[in-house]
Amino acid sequence: MPLRPTPVRLAMGAFTIGLTVFLTGVTAAWRSTAARSAALTASAGPASKAPSTARLMEPGPEVGTRDLPIVIAPSIAPTPAPGPAPAAPPPTATPAPAAGLEPALAPAAALLEPAVSAVTKALGIPGPSASTAPFFGMGTWVDVFDWAPSYAKGKPIKLGPGAVDTMADQGVQVLYIQTTRADYAGPGDIVDPAVLQQWLARAQARGLQVVAWYLPTLTDVGADVRRLKATAALATVDGIGVDIESKAVANDDERNRRLVELSRLTRAALAGRPLSAITLPNVVTDVINVNYWPRFPWAEIKPFYDVWQPMGYWTNRQASSPYRNAELYTRENIERLRAKLGDPNAVVHPIGGIGDETTPGDIEGFLRAARQARSIGASLYDWDTQRTTSYAPMRAARV
Repeated sequence: MPLRPTPVRLAMGAFTIGLTVFLTGVTAAWRSTAARSAALTASAGPASKAPSTARLMEPGPEVGTRDLPIVIAPSIAPTPAPGPAPAAPPPTATPAPAAGLEPALAPAAALLEPAVSAVTKALGIPGPSASTAPFFGMGTWVDVFDWAPSYAKGKPIKLGPGAVDTMADQGVQVLYIQTTRADYAGPGDIVDPAVLQQWLARAQARGLQVVAWYLPTLTDVGADVRRLKATAALATVDGIGVDIESKAVANDDERNRRLVELSRLTRAALAGRPLSAITLPNVVTDVINVNYWPRFPWAEIKPFYDVWQPMGYWTNRQASSPYRNAELYTRENIERLRAKLGDPNAVVHPIGGIGDETTPGDIEGFLRAARQARSIGASLYDWDTQRTTSYAPMRAARV
């Protein structure tokens, strides 16, 4: 992605050849991008952010076998580059851009709701419901190592609440923010609540949805549920994300049992609240290293979550692997996830990245796969590592 959105046009992408949806007066939505980077580059590995759980981290090549070359089924093969878009009709007048925003981000707020309805309907994406609305559109991620003084280890804080203004100005619609950790020494269950409240207030003022997330270790399910309940009790939190990746419980079957228990208890405690499962990518657990998390209880936890968010970090894949292709990796992760759930319509918001190793071409393929899979949005991990050159192309994730 550095790609600039075309004015007043929503392109359906390569998966809907020749079809372009035009919404008069709406310039912020799922949109096509111009100029594509042909290189899918590999880089030296994720920059460390202190402990290994500092970032939402899918297992990289070091945890298992080398990426396996496999025969790619036609349904998950990379989409060919689209041909020239059809000529657009003469543009109609649009509202003047808001101060400080590019024209692509300046439609009146009253026009956004019709945009969501029209775009999601055209793409076959289910419209937002009470349980899925907080996860719609372009998201970004922040962890405690970015914002919390308690985890700064005496160093300057990387991100302050003012970062929310930049996010909003660049088109972000959903802020995913980590609220606590299992190793937090307190007091209380929420990390640095006074600082966190500044973030939440700023996000509310700028119109962002807030999904607060937590990584349970499953070593003490009761404590994990307590932290999730404390997270859900925060004012202005719209949804809760459960980051399912810790292997602190070594025995696979016991870990699976505790995960099911955590999911059941969390849903019971947070009845009616929007809840997402942030999951390891299925390509890793099904293809690359089947021993990483055996017998993952997809069917057992399915009833407890509204939205599924696979951590499909193509930058963790080796340069020689077909899965370094962001489009292929994203599409196959979503297809395998839905197959495991036994639900071809499972609601998905994929997470891509890692931000500082991702190219504009990666983002274009990522979002093409997300749209084709009828995802309700997409995001990169994370804001601190995300390059400014990714801002413009990521706006194609807006709804």
